[in-house]
Amino acid sequence: MNIVVADSGSTKADWIIYNSGHTQRVTTPGINPTTGSGLSQKLPEELAKGISAADHIYFYAAGGSGSHAFEKMAAFFNDYLLEGRYKIKVESDMLGAARAASGSKPSIIGILGTGSNSCLYDGEKIADQIPSLGYLLSDEGSGNHIGKLLIKSYFYREMENVDSAAFERQFAVKREEVLQQLYHSGRPSAYLAEFSPFLELCTKALRNKILDTAFTEFIETRIIKYRDFSKFDLYFAGSIADIYHIELAKACDPFDLKIAGIVRKPIESLLQYHLSRE
Repeated sequence: MNIVVADSGSTKADWIIYNSGHTQRVTTPGINPTTGSGLSQKLPEELAKGISAADHIYFYAAGGSGSHAFEKMAAFFNDYLLEGRYKIKVESDMLGAARAASGSKPSIIGILGTGSNSCLYDGEKIADQIPSLGYLLSDEGSGNHIGKLLIKSYFYREMENVDSAAFERQFAVKREEVLQQLYHSGRPSAYLAEFSPFLELCTKALRNKILDTAFTEFIETRIIKYRDFSKFDLYFAGSIADIYHIELAKACDPFDLKIAGIVRKPIESLLQYHLSRE
């Protein structure tokens, strides 16, 4: 049995090639079939070979649901596939996170990576979902939201002197550069997320303030809006949830929420999910 599983976010895509018990892992720039981001890239040779030999391809991505997304990805894979030798499944990264985190258990799932999202999962499919409005209007609690809060704190002179000086040394950022990246570059969300690692360099007070603001906003807008939310186990996926799991758990406390589990990279669990169903 040969399968390829991919989990693509805004910044990068993780791939696993499974060939009769042997696995190979590859990372490429992210692909979003809705926006078209990443669709012009040429895949590495080892990944292209794995895809051409695959019996099944399971592709999860931001913007990965619906017939339009499928047609985009079918056209993308067409350069690598032998006709009649494959079956493509294109699903949202939200469904991928749900399957990876809780398998077939009904639960509420939150994604906190470069962007953010959430859903109510019935154990098989997404039963309810508060719509994501993108990095401009939502993405609460995500890497790009944290970056946005840090940039605003710096330019609005809300940082303590020691944090402001450290921010200047780390990024040497100018207002004009920020605006250029946000309004005239192709990956503004990823650009904002590049500032989030500053939380490892700043004072504990600033770190706690930023994370509490980001995570509380996420919980208030993307978790407790689901009907009977307290009756479901709560799972998270993504690097931000994993790195700052202590602060995330603290932000959940005022809402009497307990985190059942966190999956940093859904790709490994997704491979097992599909192998168990082949």
